[in-house]
Amino acid sequence: MLFYHPEKTIDDRFAISLVAREDNQDAEKIAVLRRAMTSDKVREFLENEHSDTLLPAF
Repeated sequence: MLFYHPEKTIDDRFAISLVAREDNQDAEKIAVLRRAMTSDKVREFLENEHSDTLLPAF
């Protein structure tokens, strides 16, 4: 999840979330995407490149 943070507070109303249909929520492709979205590499990228506007929430 990512958050826009003008005051550096987390507000889950504005989160970017990964969602899946019930029939494929356990699919390997969804698991791979979930791991990628919440990886240390993504966190570091967000913190280093977008710290003025985004805050990782994972």
